Amino acid sequence: MKSRLNRGWMNFSVVAFTVALSLVLANMGDSKAYGASSEKGTKKIVVKLSYCTSPETPKGKAATKFAELVHKKAGDRIDVQVFPSSQLYGDKEELQALMANNAQIIVPSITKLVAMNPSYQVVDLPFLFRNDQAVYKFWDGKGGQILLHKLEKQGLLGLAAWNNAPINIIGKKFFKTPQDFKGVKVRIPAGQVTTDVFGALGAGATTIPFSEVYTSLQQGVTDAAISSVNNFDTEKYYEVTKFLSIIDLQRIEYIALTNTTFWNGLSEDIKKILSECMNEAAKYERDISDDLNKHSLQVMKSKGVQVYVMSDKEKKALEELFAPVYKKWTPRIGEDLVALAREAGK
Repeated sequence: MKSRLNRGWMNFSVVAFTVALSLVLANMGDSKAYGASSEKGTKKIVVKLSYCTSPETPKGKAATKFAELVHKKAGDRIDVQVFPSSQLYGDKEELQALMANNAQIIVPSITKLVAMNPSYQVVDLPFLFRNDQAVYKFWDGKGGQILLHKLEKQGLLGLAAWNNAPINIIGKKFFKTPQDFKGVKVRIPAGQVTTDVFGALGAGATTIPFSEVYTSLQQGVTDAAISSVNNFDTEKYYEVTKFLSIIDLQRIEYIALTNTTFWNGLSEDIKKILSECMNEAAKYERDISDDLNKHSLQVMKSKGVQVYVMSDKEKKALEELFAPVYKKWTPRIGEDLVALAREAGK
């Protein structure tokens, strides 16, 4: 009799433990999706925002501003957790993390998206955008709306474009003429257009992860790198190379992306708060990017970097080499987008 009671008690204990464990696991899954309970007992929405650059870049400052704005408007209903400098995911992993909903917002260079849609390479066409005003007009108009919604079928939604800066080149020498590019190994972000651009100049292009560019320059794996002046400064490239050429070749632009499953599961008022804050952060980044790049240029000079500004005549000599690039890529990117970009510059 005692043995039966013991066996019955053991069976009950196992069942009770199983039920308790199931409840714990269920709560863990709920916590992963929605975050911990707030003081008022409602579920807090956790938004992990991951990006690869330094917090001192325009992107970094805009990400911090976004989190501050959301906290101000939503209080403890939304917890935006910001992870800079590839702390959470590197630039090779962040897109997969977003698609798996392990991050809820990333802000990649839009050329990271070209494998999913070639239209994002519009910013890689050399000398297409003549100035910042043309860029803003394009992104604030039809061109921007087209690109923000290009990946919805793949489960990604663009919330806003974060305009950054023109692309310049830093390396072991100045770049003034087409001849200066021949045989040079240049680190570029992802994108076949940019590979073809440097191919037209007789240079070799390689896509080394952003976090490894400093070392690649230091060890001579690459001879030069392209990016914004602010990135050159905040990543301390002046420690390993001393020649900066201002050529305004292309644009660095970012798109703040979210996961559509995550987004569609939010209430309309939460979507409204996040959208408004994202647009405010984008405007803030636009406002500060020029000042930060100018400041970084002075920092670079103070660190012993020599600076050369390419003239319009020298740009024209390069531009003549890019006709095959435009002929090849305009149909793939989209005649409409290229036309809208040109129109924005008039």
